[in-house]
Amino acid sequence: MNALPLRLMACLTSAALCLPASALAITVPLGYTDSLVATLPGPNSNFYGDIAVDAAGNRYVTGGVAQSAYRVDSAGAVTTFATGSGTSLGLEVTGGNLYYGTGNNLNVKSLSGGASSVLTTASGNVTGITASQDGSNLFLSTNTGLWRYNIASHALSSTSIAGGYYVSSALGKDGSVFVSDYNGGRILKYDPVTNLSSIFKTGLSQVNGLVVDPNSGDVFAAQEGNSQLWRYSANGLVSTLFASGLPIDGGWWPTGLAFSNNGDRLYYLDRGVGSTFNLRQISGFPAAAVPEPASLFLTGLGLLGLAGLRRRKA
Repeated sequence: MNALPLRLMACLTSAALCLPASALAITVPLGYTDSLVATLPGPNSNFYGDIAVDAAGNRYVTGGVAQSAYRVDSAGAVTTFATGSGTSLGLEVTGGNLYYGTGNNLNVKSLSGGASSVLTTASGNVTGITASQDGSNLFLSTNTGLWRYNIASHALSSTSIAGGYYVSSALGKDGSVFVSDYNGGRILKYDPVTNLSSIFKTGLSQVNGLVVDPNSGDVFAAQEGNSQLWRYSANGLVSTLFASGLPIDGGWWPTGLAFSNNGDRLYYLDRGVGSTFNLRQISGFPAAAVPEPASLFLTGLGLLGLAGLRRRKA
């Protein structure tokens, strides 16, 4: 069964999916805050899209039916950063470049500006893009499977994940790639070294957004079928309903999720009201600890002392 009937049946069986965003009550855990970051242009019909964050904290967003990638700066100002031929879907930032999918094409544009170019054409819509830990490869989730693209050689190759509708992906702290199987209601875990995959979670409702907390390693999944955001421990043993009533509406395309660079906030896309859609954030996550200069100095002295001790023992 293809994704469209699933989407229509879900709407018929769950009234929440057919309500406008304003009718949903967003609920987040105590100590966390949900807020609007920016309103983006576009008709609010099935607001699919992805989110990526660069080193400076700028957010890049695709969505709606626009064939564009928008840039949202730290002040919330929105500009059109890149365009392409076909609906813009997956996004990733690595190596000073923005990689984005338009239809079956994988495109690249330097973050410093300039023209966009098409790198390769995949077998299926490029709905999600995840860079490997070393930044040498991009993993493309599509409606035909998960593909590996080598940035240096431009080689595109298949992986062991195939035959489903894989809407989004995210990089685990151990270098594995989590992939959402929209029709199968599953999250798969792929090992780039062995080219083997395993089932991470199953029995889910239309998972079309994934992200990994850069600090805890927990996996967050947007389940459009019930307007919920779930949190799973890195080993998959603990499942927690993190937020509900989220106005997510990717249809059979991705719902964007991304963490800020220090992990203190989670960005997501909602379907907005009228002719807009929104970039929102849930803040309150513990930020990554940054060592104070004094701590670094003392650590350095300690290492020097240990080195001297080893020399004396030698």
